[in-house]
Amino acid sequence: MKETASLAAGLIVLAMAWSGPLAVVSQPGFSFQMLTHMLVIAVASPLLAVYLRPVLQARASPIVIATIAFVSSLADFIVIWAWHVPVLHDYARYNSLVLLVEQASFLFIGVVVWTFALATYQTARRTAGLVGAGVLFFTSMHMTLLGALLALASRPLYGSCLDGAKALNMSVQEDQQLGGVVMLVMGGLIYLGVGLALAGASIGANDDLSLRKKEGS
Repeated sequence: MKETASLAAGLIVLAMAWSGPLAVVSQPGFSFQMLTHMLVIAVASPLLAVYLRPVLQARASPIVIATIAFVSSLADFIVIWAWHVPVLHDYARYNSLVLLVEQASFLFIGVVVWTFALATYQTARRTAGLVGAGVLFFTSMHMTLLGALLALASRPLYGSCLDGAKALNMSVQEDQQLGGVVMLVMGGLIYLGVGLALAGASIGANDDLSLRKKEGS
């Protein structure tokens, strides 16, 4: 029941995020684009991952899950940063096919990272959950860094956002700063918060297991 509700919520968030960006090529502004990205990778993806996690845990070993979680976090770093290189970001705004590839890659890597990170918890290897927590910590760090760089940049980086900024009654610089803050807050804090919860739960599970072993000896 919980998994089904999570799937439905994830699909609703995706529908909300994509009702604009995939309907037209030109988006209202950089801050809106960043909100769309964060809804896909930091809200919809973990909701979908909750639905997929039991299937993954039933079919893969804890070592495989932890290994792929680590590798996928590196792939996530490459995907997120690459699409925010000004040339690629602007190209996606002007070409609907590239925009579709961008959004699909965000969703795919987001779901993979979240599914494998969450699946590390409650496996046969209790310490695997710490690997999943580390994956989320790493993702939080690089999203926080990218958001800070965007917010603190001394000049506008994206030529495609000029009209959108005007539509929002903001300067291009202000629009970019707001977008950086959105990534920093949503991306950084969501991944960090879930990572801390996962680490705490894994440590608590390890402590309970050790206590039961002592009591049984």
